[in-house]
Amino acid sequence: MIARSTLIFEVVAGLAVVALLARALRARLGAGWVTLEMTDPATRMFNQHGLRFLAMGEMRRSVKRNAPCSGMLMEIDHQALLDEEAMYTMAQALNRTLRASDVAARLEGGRFFVLLPGADEFAAEVAMERVRGVIDRDGESPLIACATLRGDGLTIDTLVSACEQKIRRMRPVRQPQIELVPHQVEMGGAQVQPSNV
Repeated sequence: MIARSTLIFEVVAGLAVVALLARALRARLGAGWVTLEMTDPATRMFNQHGLRFLAMGEMRRSVKRNAPCSGMLMEIDHQALLDEEAMYTMAQALNRTLRASDVAARLEGGRFFVLLPGADEFAAEVAMERVRGVIDRDGESPLIACATLRGDGLTIDTLVSACEQKIRRMRPVRQPQIELVPHQVEMGGAQVQPSNV
């Protein structure tokens, strides 16, 4: 009888250990997959999926407290700054200038976004100037804009959109190049040059 109950106990304990190991393994593998899905391999920063995931909690807290939440969008246009090594160096410099509570992410290409939870307009401007001072290179400054929102309409999409609107206004307006080519106009069988018309 004692041997049988000991055997049952050992089997149940063994199953419990296997279940705990399976859970730990799933958690470890799951964390690895989540890390791969949420980070940009070139910069080792969060990507847009990671930004969305982390922003949800920050946005809820800001709305609940009616606290400001700011965002900063950077666009790098210069081709020399778009290689992977330069992007990684810039990402590291960017991370060194931010607060521990800020969330930096590479959206795509040369676009970066920083979520500044709890930062009002003044704090966002200060952060933007600090970042600008660190990442300006060879006279090629990225376009940087920040926006601050509060209240129920606060989402990561509205914050990024507010920054994008400011970036659009900062871009130089490129006028289409129109080249006028002299041509001949035929009138009544006679050829007339445009200057004679």
